[in-house]
Amino acid sequence: MRDRQLGTLQWAVVAIGLVSAVAAATWLLDSRAAANVRWYVAIKNAVYWGAWSVLIPWVVRIALLIRKRRWPWVATLSAHAIAAATCATLHLTVLAGVDLLARVWLLGAEPLRAWHAVADSLLMTPRLIIEWELTMYAALAAFGYANAFSVELQQRAGAEAELKASLAEARLSALQRQLQPHFLFNTLHGVSSLIRRDASAAEQMIERLGRLLRTAINTGATFETSLAEDLDALNDYLAIEAVQMRERLRVTFDIAANTLGAAVPSLLLQPLVENSVRHGLQPRARGGGIHVAAHRAGDRLHIEIVDDGVGLNPDATEGVGLLNTRSRLAQLYGSRQSFTVAARNTGGVRVDVTLPFRLREES
Repeated sequence: MRDRQLGTLQWAVVAIGLVSAVAAATWLLDSRAAANVRWYVAIKNAVYWGAWSVLIPWVVRIALLIRKRRWPWVATLSAHAIAAATCATLHLTVLAGVDLLARVWLLGAEPLRAWHAVADSLLMTPRLIIEWELTMYAALAAFGYANAFSVELQQRAGAEAELKASLAEARLSALQRQLQPHFLFNTLHGVSSLIRRDASAAEQMIERLGRLLRTAINTGATFETSLAEDLDALNDYLAIEAVQMRERLRVTFDIAANTLGAAVPSLLLQPLVENSVRHGLQPRARGGGIHVAAHRAGDRLHIEIVDDGVGLNPDATEGVGLLNTRSRLAQLYGSRQSFTVAARNTGGVRVDVTLPFRLREES
């Protein structure tokens, strides 16, 4: 904040300095007056604005010190009045001193007469002079207030953005921690049900479960992965389910090659397919099929998961997997994503996910 304020003050000083130079040059180039008169007026104008350029940092600093005190408005106005009177006195003193010297050296006036002339010039229009001096102080003080307020707004916006990012990351971490035990618990339940019936099948499930555990641990460090890696995790899960369901589970894929490197939320597909298996296919004796597809359309990635199971239960609410997926998508992509779960006219359920297309290497 301090660096930003100093930079703005420097530009203000430069601007007033340029006004001083232009005012002086205007009189020097006016050939209608004698040379000494032109120099006299040019010096007065240059000193008038030049003195204000020197006072700018001090006026702004004093105004900000008063602002920081958070005094009652009466005390604040009184402090500004004292500061304005002090600055006006300093400015007029410098201006009068230079005017006196310039009259003596450039116009050849006697010191006493020069002093009277300077005093007369100040006393002829005291109200105008005082109003102008106070106006200059008020303008510079307002400039300091506005600059400080602008910097504070930017800092506040930056802090709010950082806070929102931290909160979003915390929510995603919590959601990810919620998701991993969910599918691992379901898998362990399947293993326990097979141990007595088919030890060999249970051993295969345990091997696949080990791979799923490694995937879950690896995805704990990141919120996104590539679609290809997410498909690998899905295949590990499907291999576990296939041990139990055998020919009752049929899965087909239609994955466009240009989508394999796309960034997707970690463990996106597994809970969605698991939802189809648990609630769509397992309740039916003959099982059923699941179709997983992905394609790119411009800057969008479209993923669909379709099953021909028993369909949606109108009285049921979304479970952990669907709620978790919906929340993670909203946290990661906001309004740039869409997630729909709908019953199919021919039976079963269709899940559609649309995300911004971005290669994982670019994230």
